[in-house]
Amino acid sequence: MGGWGRRRQTLGLVLSGGGARGAFHVGVYERLLADPRFAAGPAVLSGTSAGAINAALIAAGKTPAEMMQFWQRIADDPPVAASDVFFRDVARRLVRLGFEEAVRWLSTTQAVRTFLWRARNHLPPRRGGLLALWVEYLLTERGRDFRPVLWALLAWGNKHFAPEGASVVIVDRATGAPADPVLVDRLSGRVLAEPAFRSAAGPAADERTRRRHEGERA
Repeated sequence: MGGWGRRRQTLGLVLSGGGARGAFHVGVYERLLADPRFAAGPAVLSGTSAGAINAALIAAGKTPAEMMQFWQRIADDPPVAASDVFFRDVARRLVRLGFEEAVRWLSTTQAVRTFLWRARNHLPPRRGGLLALWVEYLLTERGRDFRPVLWALLAWGNKHFAPEGASVVIVDRATGAPADPVLVDRLSGRVLAEPAFRSAAGPAADERTRRRHEGERA
């Protein structure tokens, strides 16, 4: 903005997304209009999600007060309603998970040991700590599949971007010996590395992708 006085410039306004942030944009836009350099408004508008709605309102010539009225009407009378099916499904799942958790606590000492292990992280007691003790985050199958990839990325970062030494390493749980994470082919057990392996077009690849990978094979 410091160079506006030296030459004529086209002003643009980029508005990000983010739900409630849409209402916050209005105050910022109002403040910008109070600046003489922005009094004519933006010549170019761009927005994402809630920002796109505000960009459309500005393009339609709405004032900040009118834009705020729009967001207040949205808050007072939302255009969508909660799904009864969704909440019934959530309730059923909570009951089922609660029953399964109760059975797990009664049938094994693992749950108690895990609870006591987590309790160490909440000493001395803090506000909200009691609730956090009972909340356990478990990886889904997708997350478990991704963990080895993260370990390989960690090893790559330690090798190339930690000249002072690694702050986190992967170790054998039983022996404590450091591990050297790599990606391997599950079928053959071989390390995934060139030139033994390459990328290839998959069954859903379009013609352009197939041609590119055919060229790589040649």
